[in-house]
Amino acid sequence: MSSPWIYASTAAGFALTLLGAYVCLRWYSFWKRNYRGVLLTRGPYERV
Repeated sequence: MSSPWIYASTAAGFALTLLGAYVCLRWYSFWKRNYRGVLLTRGPYERV
């Protein structure tokens, strides 16, 4: 007989996986929508 903790941890892992995928997709769409141009690699912002 399996422990109920196995089912709970599997469900929690699945939920966290879906949450991570959602955050990645939201960040990707935000970046594609709001970022236009090139990276600042010259001038005062050259050094971070």
